[in-house]
Amino acid sequence: ALVASCVASEVATMEDAVTFLDGLKQKCPNAVLMLDAKQIAALDSDPKASFQGATSNEDFIKLAEAYFSCKYAMEQAKSSLKNALTDPHSTGKKIDVEDQENAIACLKLVTERLMALWQSRLEATEESEGESGLPRVVRLSRRLNLNKKESLTMVFVLVTHVFERSIGRFGRFNANQNMYGSDSLSVCKACDMTITEMIEFLSQDREHMKQGIFPDVQQNYIMSSALSYDDSSFKALLGITLRPNEFLKIEQTPLADIVAEEAGSKHLRSEDGPVEPEPVNKGDAEKEEAVVKVDTAPTDAMPQDAAADVKPKESKDKGEGV
Repeated sequence: ALVASCVASEVATMEDAVTFLDGLKQKCPNAVLMLDAKQIAALDSDPKASFQGATSNEDFIKLAEAYFSCKYAMEQAKSSLKNALTDPHSTGKKIDVEDQENAIACLKLVTERLMALWQSRLEATEESEGESGLPRVVRLSRRLNLNKKESLTMVFVLVTHVFERSIGRFGRFNANQNMYGSDSLSVCKACDMTITEMIEFLSQDREHMKQGIFPDVQQNYIMSSALSYDDSSFKALLGITLRPNEFLKIEQTPLADIVAEEAGSKHLRSEDGPVEPEPVNKGDAEKEEAVVKVDTAPTDAMPQDAAADVKPKESKDKGEGV
């Protein structure tokens, strides 16, 4: 534990991403071996780099996925160590407690580093791009006045939706294990929420629930319900262009307002723009207008009331034809 504490304090002071990774490799080589390419890429990112451009929403989700998967690896490492120490069949087996504690401490450090990158890059984005430049899921959480845990839940549900509703990884402690799923209890664990907090978050009285943002949640079975966005909300949160019929599903909601606030938002509803009414032939429209004027306009020779009683004279040709 003392070694792990010293390692954490040394690496935590490293601000530069390259220095951080180099220091981690030197002090915690075993922990680095458990990191995948996505997590290393996230750690290697510039803390002052803003999320911008067409892929800003996806880039943020990739960073969030690295955070949640690393958090999972840390929890699995703790569980593995606990099982090794309490397993009655482990008597006589060599258990390198110090090595595992060191790995857990480093994974905790990496998790904290990723969360720090999460926060610093959002701050850099808001400073350079304004609030409208923030990832949509972040702005939606603000618009709904969600607290920190609830906002984290909104991001986590989006991450699980992107990565097939569950996050998996191959790790040193548990190979091919599924991470937290999208069910309410798993979300509680991933976002450090209590059951009471989750029930409150999914209450039918909350604004996001009234808007049907989690359509699969059943109020009578909240804790066994799965949290996932409907397809239109999911695409909108990722910054994917919506077709007109898809945009209709989110109209008059905070998410629709968020989409409309972005620069060039008039092109976000569909590739061709909003659906327009079918055009009327100009010649037909003018002819119809002329007929109306002839049939209803009063004449100069009689009052308006009298003119209204006069029926249009039938065509002579029409009469002969009949």
